Amino acid sequence: IPRDLALLFSSLEVLKFDYVNFKGSIPSEIGMLTQLERLDLDNNDLSGVVPTKLGLLTNLKWLYLYNNRLSGQVPSELGDLSQLERLSIRSNDLTGTMPEEVCRLRTPSGTLSWLLLTARRRCS
Repeated sequence: IPRDLALLFSSLEVLKFDYVNFKGSIPSEIGMLTQLERLDLDNNDLSGVVPTKLGLLTNLKWLYLYNNRLSGQVPSELGDLSQLERLSIRSNDLTGTMPEEVCRLRTPSGTLSWLLLTARRRCS
């Protein structure tokens, strides 16, 4: 994923790079795409941690990171995504429990409408 993407497309609303066999880590610069409403990076070969800078994407409604090789803990900063409706992070190598900040997310219609997590990281 190009690191200078945010500089080239600062008003981007949808970033859909699923099933393209990307390798490497998710660049933290994606957090500069503040108009982003949908981020689909599922079904690739992405590794490393989920960047805390994703918490800056306050317009984000859909976040799909499933079926990669992401590791580490889910960052509590994802709890800052107040518009988030759909979150899927299953089928990764994530550890720890789901941060309370993420579990407490609410949308105008209630809770997250689509929350797909692995068993070890479920919200209670």
